[in-house]
Amino acid sequence: MVKKRRKRTIQTLSLTARLDRLAQESRAKAAGLPPGAEREHLLKKAREARRAIEIEDLLKLRGIELPV
Repeated sequence: MVKKRRKRTIQTLSLTARLDRLAQESRAKAAGLPPGAEREHLLKKAREARRAIEIEDLLKLRGIELPV
């Protein structure tokens, strides 16, 4: 039996920076689309990324360590 190796990615940006970039890119793409399902999906994605940033900030304020 051959054991598969996991493909690992080393992140160069923090989670907050990646989420912020995702939110900005999603909003920019949504701005160029007419109203519809695809636009709503992109806006939802941006809102979820912003909420994740807020949750991470809240956890940091409370002194809870996040896994790396």
